Amino acid sequence: MMRARFSDIRKSFLPHTADQIKPVSHMAHTPDEWLVRFHAILMRAGVQLTPLYGTCLGFFRDNCIIPGDTDADFGIALSDLPAVRACVPELLAAGFYISGRGNYQLTFSMPNSSFYIDIWPYKALNFPLTMLGHRWLCDHVYYKADFFSECQPFNYNGCTYYLPARCEMYLEMVYGLDWRTPVSGCFSGPRGLISQWINWPFIDFPVPSAFSGEAHLGTYKPWASKLLKRVVPNARITQLFKHPEVKS
Repeated sequence: MMRARFSDIRKSFLPHTADQIKPVSHMAHTPDEWLVRFHAILMRAGVQLTPLYGTCLGFFRDNCIIPGDTDADFGIALSDLPAVRACVPELLAAGFYISGRGNYQLTFSMPNSSFYIDIWPYKALNFPLTMLGHRWLCDHVYYKADFFSECQPFNYNGCTYYLPARCEMYLEMVYGLDWRTPVSGCFSGPRGLISQWINWPFIDFPVPSAFSGEAHLGTYKPWASKLLKRVVPNARITQLFKHPEVKS
């Protein structure tokens, strides 16, 4: 059997058509009910679901889906991707249809719901990236900490999920030191290494740079703000991020 690759996401998971979705269009459930159904199908196939991002935060900190969260994020081992593909017919019959996919992510949507599920395969890295201290790749992010080799069982809503190892360290990396304090509108999204390097001298984020992908969180450093306003005040680059408040 050939090893699974990230490129298999686009090759093997085609979005379902309106005609394929029509037989399940009458289904309606709460987000928690949808997750129970999704979990049951994947677990029967031997696929362990690792809550990530806000899903991990909500499960671990609050024992619930964070109010207002529109999606659930789960990591799976890249090697389990073929097993997920084999589950697609059963998932569709249960109301889960493929609505999108990217280089690192697969999205399942459900009828009569704005809630959706993102699947993020992760893989262990090899030489030469390990020489730089990177151990895992998941959703554009190169992790130096080992969060995925020994994920920890965690019960949520009667289902066993597998949290990242050293979960508190993971949440601190994703959301910063204040992850224990609920903050309305606090988002975290991945940012590629090159973008991190480019932004670092010019922009501040309230979350670690690897998870500063939500552009609206960024604020230009004071010196960069002054330079942009003076030299190119109307340019698009000047509007990409917030500017620090000017103290009177």
